[in-house]
Amino acid sequence: MHDEHLSPQAFVDFFFDDPFVRFSLMTVVKGQHWRTWAISEEERVFKAYYVFLLRNAGPFSRYNVYVDQRSLQKPYRWASLHFLVNRARRNEWNLRRRNLKVLEPVDSKASLLLQLADLMLGALTSGAQSVSKVELQQHVTTRRAEAPAKKLRIETWTPRPSGQSRRTRRSSRPPDIARHRGCAIVPGGGSTPTSRPTGAIVEGTKIEDKDLYRVALDTKNLEITLFRQRCNYFLVLNSALALGFFNLKEAEYSVLLAVVGLITLVLWLAVSLGSKFWQARWEHRLSLIEKQLAPGLDFFSADRATVKRDVEESLKSSEHWWFQRSWIGWFS
Repeated sequence: MHDEHLSPQAFVDFFFDDPFVRFSLMTVVKGQHWRTWAISEEERVFKAYYVFLLRNAGPFSRYNVYVDQRSLQKPYRWASLHFLVNRARRNEWNLRRRNLKVLEPVDSKASLLLQLADLMLGALTSGAQSVSKVELQQHVTTRRAEAPAKKLRIETWTPRPSGQSRRTRRSSRPPDIARHRGCAIVPGGGSTPTSRPTGAIVEGTKIEDKDLYRVALDTKNLEITLFRQRCNYFLVLNSALALGFFNLKEAEYSVLLAVVGLITLVLWLAVSLGSKFWQARWEHRLSLIEKQLAPGLDFFSADRATVKRDVEESLKSSEHWWFQRSWIGWFS
C-alpha cells in the first residue's frame, strides 16, 4: 500500500476496517499547574509523553514506538523517555524484559502509521474550514458511529503536581489546550498497530491500580477453586446416596434416601449458583480494571467476537482443523 495513491477517506477506511488497529487521543489541559509541572516546555511535553505511554502500552506485551520528529534542545530526551518507561514497568510489574523494544523519532512523511495518526488527529480535533476537510470530518464521524467503542478512545488529562511550586501564578483566564504530535505504537512481534497512548492518570496511583488488579484476580481464582471443591463434595455425597439407594435390600429406607438425595441436589444447585454469582462479580471487576490499566489487552474484557476469533486462530494453527467448525459452532 502506498500513501501517495490513497485518498484521506480511503486511509480512514483502512483504519476502521482493520480489526487490530486502535486510535487513542489524550488531550492535555494546560491548567494552572502546567508551568509549575516542569522547568521547561520541552520537559513538560516529555512528561506528558511518559504518562501517555504508561497509560496505554500494556505491561504484558512488547512494543515498537515511533514518534514524530521534532527539534529538541536536549536530543537525549527520547532515550531517557525510553529508559524511564521501561524502568517504571519493570518496577511495577516485575518484568524481566523491556516493555518498549524500540522508541525512536521518525519523519512522518516516511511513516504511514504517523500519517494515519496525524490524519485522525486533524479530523477529530481541528476546526475544519475547507470543503475537503469538512468532508473528511463527516466521513470519520460516520465511520466512528458504526465502529466498536474500543476502536477510539478520546480523553483529557490535566497535570496535578503533588506539591505547590514557588513559580505558581494565579490567572483568571481559562485553561489552554495542547495537542501533542502523533505517536504510533506497534507490537514488537508484528506489523499492525495497537491502541495509541492515551488516558488520564494521577501521579502515584499506578501501583494502587496494580494491587487492585492482583486482588481481583486472586479473589476470582479463589472463587473458582472453592466452586470446584464444593462441587466435588456434593458429587461424593450424591454418589454415596445413589450407591446406597440402589443397593438397598429393604424398601423401607428407599423413600428416606430419595428425600435426602433431593435435598442434597437442591443444596448443590444453590451453592453452585452462589459460587457462580461471586465469580461473575470478580470477573466483571477484572474487566473494568483491565480496561483502565491496559486497554486492548482483552484478557477479561474481550467481547464475544474477539473470543471467537482467538479460538479460530488457535485452532487454525493446530493439527485439529477438522474439529474447528463443529466445536466453534456448538459453543458460539
